[in-house]
Amino acid sequence: MDNHVYSAVLLILTSWISSTLSVNQSDCPAFCKCNLKQVSATCSNKKEKLEHAPAVPAYVKKLKLDSNDIPLISNSTFDNLLSINLTLLSMKSCQVRLIKENSFENLMHLKTLDLGSNVKVNVSSLKLALKSLQKIELKRLSLDYMNWKTKQLSMGIFEHLVGYRVQKLTLSGNNIQTWSDAASIGLRNLSELILSNNRVMTCDHLSTLTSLQYIDLSSNMIPRCDMGMLPPSLVILRLSHNKLRKFPKLCSDDGNTVLLPHLNELKIDYNNINTIENILHPCFPSLTHLTLEGNDIKRFPEKTFSYMPRLLYLHLNRMIRGVKVIERNAFDIPSLKRLYFRGNKFSFSVKTLIYSISFGKCKNLEILDLSYNRMPTSAEALHQILFGLKTLTQLRLESVGWKAIPEELFEMFPNMEKVWLSHNGIHKIDRSLFPEKMKLKVIYLNHNGFSSLSSGSFPKFFWKYAERIDLSGNPYPCNCDLMWFRNKLNSSPSLFHEYPQKYICSSPKEFRGIEISKFNITEEDCRTESELVITLCSTISFFVFAGFIILCLYKARWHIRYWIYLLRFRRTGIERKHDDNNGFAFDVFVSYAEEDGDFVHNILLNKLEAEHKYRLCIHARDFEAGRMIVDNIAENMTSSRQVLLVLSESFCKSKWCKLEQLIALDRWLNNESEPIVMIMLEGIHSKNMNKDMRILLSTTTYVQWTLNDTGKEVFWNQLLVSLKR
Repeated sequence: MDNHVYSAVLLILTSWISSTLSVNQSDCPAFCKCNLKQVSATCSNKKEKLEHAPAVPAYVKKLKLDSNDIPLISNSTFDNLLSINLTLLSMKSCQVRLIKENSFENLMHLKTLDLGSNVKVNVSSLKLALKSLQKIELKRLSLDYMNWKTKQLSMGIFEHLVGYRVQKLTLSGNNIQTWSDAASIGLRNLSELILSNNRVMTCDHLSTLTSLQYIDLSSNMIPRCDMGMLPPSLVILRLSHNKLRKFPKLCSDDGNTVLLPHLNELKIDYNNINTIENILHPCFPSLTHLTLEGNDIKRFPEKTFSYMPRLLYLHLNRMIRGVKVIERNAFDIPSLKRLYFRGNKFSFSVKTLIYSISFGKCKNLEILDLSYNRMPTSAEALHQILFGLKTLTQLRLESVGWKAIPEELFEMFPNMEKVWLSHNGIHKIDRSLFPEKMKLKVIYLNHNGFSSLSSGSFPKFFWKYAERIDLSGNPYPCNCDLMWFRNKLNSSPSLFHEYPQKYICSSPKEFRGIEISKFNITEEDCRTESELVITLCSTISFFVFAGFIILCLYKARWHIRYWIYLLRFRRTGIERKHDDNNGFAFDVFVSYAEEDGDFVHNILLNKLEAEHKYRLCIHARDFEAGRMIVDNIAENMTSSRQVLLVLSESFCKSKWCKLEQLIALDRWLNNESEPIVMIMLEGIHSKNMNKDMRILLSTTTYVQWTLNDTGKEVFWNQLLVSLKR
């Protein structure tokens, strides 16, 4: 029974809600969009030519008629709206030409009126139109971008608002150069004044607005602002994008009076301020927000912000020519919660500055942005600059020149939840960087140098608490090493910022430019590929090793032949040829290159054999045909009393001469023969000499052959003396 009753009640409620919504939607004009939840109707951008505002549902309290064609506004324009409690009316860009005097007097509940961008309405007619606002309690009035021709806002344009409670007035983009005392008539209760995007050149004549708490003078042409001409009640002052050259003076000349004691927020960014002497005085008892970015401040002196005891937010980004000097304790601001020092080209790693710069006294700092400066990576320097920021929850270090993440970075900030390390050259991240008791949930590592990530890159507990990771824009090679990362991306796509469109393969060529999510490779493919790689590597390694051995054997081939000679003849001995006189078959074994045969056969033989009766062993004449050359060399050298080397470039290049040289040197070193005699037939380039020849030339005197007759006589005398030893 209860279930039937419940179902019936639910059906009745559903039917009632549906019928109510249907009625409300059907009451909405065709060219409008009505929203019951927001109690609004938007009939904008339709270019409709209207004489009367459309009839809208009774629940509508906010009506937007922007960008239609309503040339005339009169009392009758709003006849269709008299039965509703309209609180907001926007008629921007409606091509209004004329507004009659009593146009708005029947909109008794109206709190906000926006007539901006109706450039054909002149100031005089507007003054009369505002008279109809006397009967309603308007709180906010917007008359921006009306293209007024007057340079001085005067003529008591708002005088009919005397005694009423307009709290916010917007006059942006109206070519206003000067605010006069007459313009303030009727605005004694004004708390917010927007004068941005005009041509205002002075802050004068605003002190009469004694209830003013907020004033926006941004994007004007103010070179100097006298704070004494502003109402002391001011809480928020915006002077962005002007022509200020000095930080404004917020104390009286004698320093005893604070001109704006209630000032809470001061924005003077993007001016030409290059000197901040006026900041070094106790003139900021209530200041919590200070924006100085985009100026030309190159130096922050000692205790720059110490006279701001309540400062919470400090913006110092993008100084025009960068920051050059930060003195000791410049950022001694215990109350500070957010510090933005982005894009100042300052090098925190300069040795002369490191030990005088510290943010450690900002004990309550929660957000710190030092991006686009230069930061050190050493633990000592980082501790000096950042130590003590235990309350820090967000740290931005984008493009600070790091190639690796400092080992103790995350340990320094136990409460850090978000970190930005984008646009560096970081190519590796390891789980050892993450302490177990950490609160890090968001990390941005996009546009670095990561080529691969594995299961060891992040600890398991990190994935449990992570809310967002950005690893986009890195040069990922799409191969089997990337398979773990690809699987991680696909299993948690919402975790990775900018995935999949900005996670792109950089190599190999066939995958370059495609999304990693579309890189289709399986474990089986990688297993087969791995086996192929192992086989290929083994084969290549074998051939490389074999090639290396062959190359070594080739380069040492004559030494090997010599070793073979030693093994053979040291074991079995060598049969020496004898004669009956001295036990040697030859007096001299002549080692020479074929290219030097003319010298040996025509000169040396004639002189030594024909004239001096020496018995020479010449391989072309005395080697036994049919025997191995090595055997001939060994036997005939053993059968010779001395060895004569005829040295030349050709000798150095001859493989057999090298072998003969090795055998001769070995016999001499083992005292098996008399000293080696050497003839230097021609100059030899040092690069063609082997190690053994260098030893011989450094330990043995050689005889130099010459074509000079006197020199020849000396040559033969020296040679004969050497052979008689």
